[in-house]
Amino acid sequence: MNNNVTPDITNQLPINDPANDIPTDIELQTPAEIKAGVDEKYANKKNGGHKVVLVLVTLTLILIVVFAIGVLLFYMFGNSQQMHQIDVVNNCSSPIIFLIGDIAPTTSGTTGSIGNAIQQTINAHDTATFYASPGAKLVMRGYYECYAASTLDHPPSCSSSPNFPFTDVMLHLGGFMPNTSPYITNANGNYKISVPQSTQVDNDNDYYGVSMQIGYNIPVTIRPYAPQPHINDPSICGSPTWTGTIDETTCGQRDSYLDENGHYQGCQTPCTYYSNLGIERLTEEYCCQRPHSCSQTGGCDRTWASLSNKFRDACPQCMITNCDALPFNCGTASGNTTSPNGGLSQYTVTYCPTSNA
Repeated sequence: MNNNVTPDITNQLPINDPANDIPTDIELQTPAEIKAGVDEKYANKKNGGHKVVLVLVTLTLILIVVFAIGVLLFYMFGNSQQMHQIDVVNNCSSPIIFLIGDIAPTTSGTTGSIGNAIQQTINAHDTATFYASPGAKLVMRGYYECYAASTLDHPPSCSSSPNFPFTDVMLHLGGFMPNTSPYITNANGNYKISVPQSTQVDNDNDYYGVSMQIGYNIPVTIRPYAPQPHINDPSICGSPTWTGTIDETTCGQRDSYLDENGHYQGCQTPCTYYSNLGIERLTEEYCCQRPHSCSQTGGCDRTWASLSNKFRDACPQCMITNCDALPFNCGTASGNTTSPNGGLSQYTVTYCPTSNA
C-alpha cells in the first residue's frame, strides 16, 4: 500500500490572488501616522532623535579647526615667503647696540627722534637676522656697547643722545603690503613693529645706501644678495666701499665728538656741528636748508667745499650732505629676487667691513 499522498493543490489560492493579500498595519496608516511612529521610536532611544544633528555639528567643528590651523600655518610659513631678510653682521671687536626701524634724521643736522625700532645687542663677530615686509622704509644704526672706564683705555660710548654722530644705513623696500602697514620683526618673531611706507611703491626696486649726513661713528656697509653689480652702472646692486676710517686726527678738533670721559667717539659733519651749537644761520647754510641750495651747481658740496673731503675720502659712495639721494637700487630687474632661504630680496649689513675696529 502506497502511503505517499500527493497533496491536492487545486483548492489553494494562487499567489497573485487579491484575496491572498492581507494588508499590514503600516499600509493602513497615513503618511503623517508613519512619520509620527518613526519619531516616537527614535525618540525613546539614547541620542536617537539627534544623531544626525550631532554628526553635522561634529563635522562642522572639525572643518573650522582645520581651517584655523591652515590659516595659522600660512601666516607662520607661507607668509614668510613675502618678507625681506636682513642679516646684520658685527665684524667689530666689541659688541654693538643695533637699532632698526623708524628712525628719521632731520635736515637740521640732529639725528631726529627714534620712533618704533627694534633694539638688539650683537656680540663681536656675531650675526643677527631681521625680516621686513614689502614697502618698509628703514633706518639702521649701531653704536658700541657701554663699558666701565676701567675695562678699556678708550671705552666705547653708550650714548645715544640726539647729538651723537651716527653712521646710518637706509633701506627703502619696493612694493607694498595690501590692507596693512609695513612692518619688521626679529628672527624669532617675538618683536613686531610698524614702520613708515616707502615712496617706492610703483615698482619692485629697492633703494639703499649708507649715510654720513649726521656724522661718522662706525664704518658700515650694505649689500644685496644678488649677482655682481651691473658692469656699466655700479649703482645697480652695488654697495658702498670704505677706503679708510675717520679717526680723531682726520676729523679734526672742531668736529670730533668726545664722550663724557673725553674719548673720541665719532666725527660730526659741519651740519651737525653748527646745529648742535644752535647757530641758525650757519645751520641753514651747512645743512643745505636755504632755497635752491641743492639745485645750485655743485649742490651742497659747494657750501661744504673741503669740509666734506674727509667723509668722501673715507667712503666715496656714501651720502654726505642733505642733498645726496640714495645712491643704489636693486630689484626684480636686477636679479635680486630671492634669498638663499626663499622669500624676497635679502640684504647683509656689515659693521667694520674691512677690519676688526
